[in-house]
Amino acid sequence: MLLTDIDHTVELAALSSKGDPVDIGRVNLTLYKVEWKWWWDKSGDDLSQYASERHRRRVDTGTARLVNGRGKWNFQIKYPQWGRYLLRVCDRQGGHCAGKLFYIDWPGWAGRAQESSGPAASVLTMTTDKKRYSVGDTAVIELPDGVKGRGLMTLENGSRILRSRWLSFDGERRPRVRVPITAGMAPNVYVSITLLQPHARRGNDRPIRLYGVAPLLVEDPKTRLAPKIQAASVWEPQGIRTVGISEGRGRPMTYTLAVVDEGLLSLTSFKTPNLHGRFYQREALGVLTWDLFDQVVGAYGADLERLISIGGGFGEEEELGQGQPKERRFPPLVRFYGPFRLKAGEKRTHKIDLPQYVGAVRVMAVAGLKSSYGIAEQRIQVKSPISLSVTLPRVLGPGEEFDMPIQVFAYDENVTWVTLTVDPGPGLSIAGRKTMMVKIPKSRTISQVFAVRVANQAGQTRMIVRARGGGRKTESRIAIVIRVPNAPETRSIFRRIGPGQTWRPRVKLHGMKGTNTTTLSVSSVPPFGLDRRLDYLVRFPYGCLEQITSGAFPQVYLPKLVKMDSKRVAEVENNVHGGIERLKSFQTGSGAFSYWPGQSRINHWADAYAGHFLVEAKRAGYSVPPEMLKAWLARNARLVRTLRPRSRPAADTLAYRAFVLALTNKPDVGAMNRLRGDRLLTKTGRWLLAGAYAQIGEPGAVSSLLSQGSALLAEYRAPGPTFGSMMRDAAILLQAFILSKDDSRATELAQDLADELGGRKWYSTQSLGFALSSLGRYVLERKKGQPFKFNYAVGMGDFKWVTSNKSIASVSIPDSADRKEMFVRNTSNRTLFATLTTVGIAPPGAERPKQGKLGISVKYRFSNGASTGIAKLAQGKDLVAIIRVKNGSARSIRNLALKYIVPSGWEIAEGRLTGKRRSRRAYDYRDIRDDRVSTHFSLRRGESRTFSLRFTTAYAGRFYAPGIVFEDMYDAELSSRTAGQWVEVIAP
Repeated sequence: MLLTDIDHTVELAALSSKGDPVDIGRVNLTLYKVEWKWWWDKSGDDLSQYASERHRRRVDTGTARLVNGRGKWNFQIKYPQWGRYLLRVCDRQGGHCAGKLFYIDWPGWAGRAQESSGPAASVLTMTTDKKRYSVGDTAVIELPDGVKGRGLMTLENGSRILRSRWLSFDGERRPRVRVPITAGMAPNVYVSITLLQPHARRGNDRPIRLYGVAPLLVEDPKTRLAPKIQAASVWEPQGIRTVGISEGRGRPMTYTLAVVDEGLLSLTSFKTPNLHGRFYQREALGVLTWDLFDQVVGAYGADLERLISIGGGFGEEEELGQGQPKERRFPPLVRFYGPFRLKAGEKRTHKIDLPQYVGAVRVMAVAGLKSSYGIAEQRIQVKSPISLSVTLPRVLGPGEEFDMPIQVFAYDENVTWVTLTVDPGPGLSIAGRKTMMVKIPKSRTISQVFAVRVANQAGQTRMIVRARGGGRKTESRIAIVIRVPNAPETRSIFRRIGPGQTWRPRVKLHGMKGTNTTTLSVSSVPPFGLDRRLDYLVRFPYGCLEQITSGAFPQVYLPKLVKMDSKRVAEVENNVHGGIERLKSFQTGSGAFSYWPGQSRINHWADAYAGHFLVEAKRAGYSVPPEMLKAWLARNARLVRTLRPRSRPAADTLAYRAFVLALTNKPDVGAMNRLRGDRLLTKTGRWLLAGAYAQIGEPGAVSSLLSQGSALLAEYRAPGPTFGSMMRDAAILLQAFILSKDDSRATELAQDLADELGGRKWYSTQSLGFALSSLGRYVLERKKGQPFKFNYAVGMGDFKWVTSNKSIASVSIPDSADRKEMFVRNTSNRTLFATLTTVGIAPPGAERPKQGKLGISVKYRFSNGASTGIAKLAQGKDLVAIIRVKNGSARSIRNLALKYIVPSGWEIAEGRLTGKRRSRRAYDYRDIRDDRVSTHFSLRRGESRTFSLRFTTAYAGRFYAPGIVFEDMYDAELSSRTAGQWVEVIAP
């Protein structure tokens, strides 16, 4: 906490280490009167007595409330109680305390003494004549009046003593010390003076030894470069523009050039990187000074008052920010060039390819040469004599129709007519003319509307609008996605192929155009629905910690398990790295991972699961941020060491943490032994503990914990806080068998798991994530260096030969194979297992309403409260969807999801509003995206809840409103859906 005094009002601020306000609630304040003495000693008034709360003169006490990290406290000191005071402030919650000394004065003779060496007796006050010096200047350091004795002056920087000399003082008024400034002192030095006063005839009551430090900030002009930018103040979009670069004093330099959209830079208040400010920022004092004068010569030696605080830092310099651009609807204008070498006196011209863009850009030149640096920047307006504003929904849906407004701005008076041309991308078409001429009115602005139709297909597309007139032209290019709100459906056929045999399946695509994928997988081991199950995990619509981990975890093993083409390998690696990257937003300050991003709620099993994934990803060679994993491992080890479980889920979770700790080769054997005898431990926990003992080579403990084996496998009535299921527990047991080298039981259980995964039964993300990870590890351990061969052909095409030294080979089949017969021939000397998998999404309207134990209903009304249907609505209306849900099952459910996919022509107006403004209490987490709102919450048995969502009918046209889905994320039998319907928004 920081304190500043203003008259008799104290301003309080609670700040984090980064300087951000922190809400800490109420604080306690205590005001003390501190006696001023010219002879310093260790008395009852010593400041250390106040720090230990042993005080003599308490003047006032009180409390204050800090709102947004700020607060005030008023107090009154009655005349003539002037003097020195100490204010002590303590945080009620954290116990942190801060204090500040200050003075209360009245005019005239009652004021405090003006001559002092500061609040601490041993501090020698030093002042400088300037705040900043240039090389060649002479710094003047002024000391207090009447100083006598000898002083040792040293010039120090961040690493060493530059110079030292002895000084003599004879008690003159305002003594001064002069220091010549040299280039070696940049960016700053510290003047340190240790003054030894004569033991006799000192003339003051200050200690014999006084010590002071003063910083000197030094500027060396030779370390600055002066790059210059020569460019027009206004550019036109779409063309080649030039930028000239030179150095103001004709010096050589190396530089980079960047041209960036000012709007993009303003999002993070980005400033041009000041390299000189970074490399020549103020250095912290790196020389430490000790002496024994306090203990040997003087009676007084303060415990608290080492008041010299010297440090360095970034000051006002900003951190660089950077993003990874992808194909976006509004691609940012970012151009980066260099580095380039510029000779002395040279000027260079660069050509900038400017896209269609209207606004402002910043041209930034950052230069360096050895130890010299400089920057230059220029803001340039980008204007066009003709500009366009094209309005499209955020997303589109198959079969929809809508009006696309186009606004034309003609700033050039010579432009009287403009020809508009619309070029729709794949899946889009224009109802009527694609080209029309419009006359520009006196207002220089005119609007036109084109009717757009969307085909029954999905995928990325674009819309291009061009305008030409008066010898000028411009265009607007907008990327947009045709989305299908339905869930993908996976179909697969399987065949065992003996040596020399041929399988002849027929490819049948069942989804809309643009949604189909077909994969042929051939393996030397029995298949376990790898492609189908992985596709489900990757496409799962929600993003809690457990589901993000389940989607990425099994893919850690894929590159070593499956022979894939380079595109699929890159996709898998991106998925794993993406999972690791997304976990950053879940990690809290303690190192744990919260269940939802940016929140504090922790599901301890999911936290251990995420840590397990990071450990295995690192072992597989993936890049895991060191600090991220280190923080989690430190907390995990502490919990294993100190926790005492009070429930069965807690005991199982602790066993899981011990298992992950053992995987890092840093087991806590004592905690494992203690947990092994815990009566709360279930079969799941025992198998995890067995895996931990197997990892450290303790076969006796492993045998004891695995003695009951798979006979204890049983299905769960409800997943519970550990997301358990028979499938998940079997996968845990398989890992224990693998680690303990129990090949026979591992093989038997792996076959059972593979058979289950190969079937059609639904499994939760936790079950699939664990099962696929365990089977992947089993296959890697058991099947090494056993290549197989096969070839395949599509229709009458040529045969393609595949040789794999991995357990599974996967090839992608193009959409053109639809309805064609395939030929898959086993050219190996052993039986192979082939699976043809197709994934597709049905068109809108194919889903059916469903009501089960989870009840859902929806009503709509206007913002004024009037009820309405949604089949036909006027454009520009504010609409409220009132959704009522009920848990009609026989148990409380923790992880419920309510998914509302918004019609393309509507926009989310206020997605964070909940029934009766209960706000955060009504749900655990809400995920708001361009076209959907997912709300996650819990309901007790028989409990109902109402949610309200606000929308605006923004676009005229005909759109599809998908059904609202209400489901238990970990139990497929508990789900409900309302009917989808087509809605029409009518233009005024």
